[in-house]
Amino acid sequence: MFLTFDLDRVLIQNPFALGVFPEVRRRLRPYVDRSMTGGTDPDLWIMRRIVGAAEDRARAGDYVGSYDWDAIVQGVAEELGCPERLDIEAMVHSYCRLPYIAAYGDVVPALETLRERADSLWWISNGFARYQLPVVEALGLEGYFDGYFAPELHGAVKPQTELFRAAIAEAGQPPAAGVHVGDRFTDDVAGPKRAGMRAVLIERHLPESLRHVPPLDLPRLDVFRAWAVYQARREGVADLFGIDVEEECVPDAVITSLEQLPSILEALADEPQYPRRKN
Repeated sequence: MFLTFDLDRVLIQNPFALGVFPEVRRRLRPYVDRSMTGGTDPDLWIMRRIVGAAEDRARAGDYVGSYDWDAIVQGVAEELGCPERLDIEAMVHSYCRLPYIAAYGDVVPALETLRERADSLWWISNGFARYQLPVVEALGLEGYFDGYFAPELHGAVKPQTELFRAAIAEAGQPPAAGVHVGDRFTDDVAGPKRAGMRAVLIERHLPESLRHVPPLDLPRLDVFRAWAVYQARREGVADLFGIDVEEECVPDAVITSLEQLPSILEALADEPQYPRRKN
């Protein structure tokens, strides 16, 4: 068995929300005239413009470029007449410290256990490696992984299957021996399942009414499937990648903490069609 993990909101908090984007807003704010914002708060307008530029790239088919924050932010800065270069990669490095980054409390214990039980562990992110590696290293997590897969290195993004197939090839095992753990129905459920892997959804804020249901039973409930379809549509990429949210966004299990993952993997491994661990 091999495991792949999404990073943001699954293992880590990256520095964009608390450090990078607040600095970007501070540095661009002097170049925003209220006449161009239509009365919108300048900081909110800046973020909408940045996110809109990323979405424009994705709609144009430049999926990898839609995660290139250096290029996106610099493009917005030039539109506003900002003369300085906003180096997002450098900002990430400068904010790789508390309280701007963090690993969830269940991450290290889970990874220590999983290193003993799985053949290999990898992370797969839509965040460029140059933004994610400094965070993973600053949090001391790099030693738990055998490698990683990111858009600028492999020319694709989740939910495209290329990243998952690259992991399958590196693991040297059948696709069904792989389990991906992530928090998005489109990227982290439909993506790996299209590549033939299993998918475990982690939802740390699962509605209270669903928390009493066993993780392997939850995906079978009509109420969960309706909620999953709603959430998958809200993620905003299903149409871009031709995802049938009612059929492709149903995970094999749903957990609220990584503490539950080892037992879930044991249950999945007991299924007859599941490839056994290598000797």
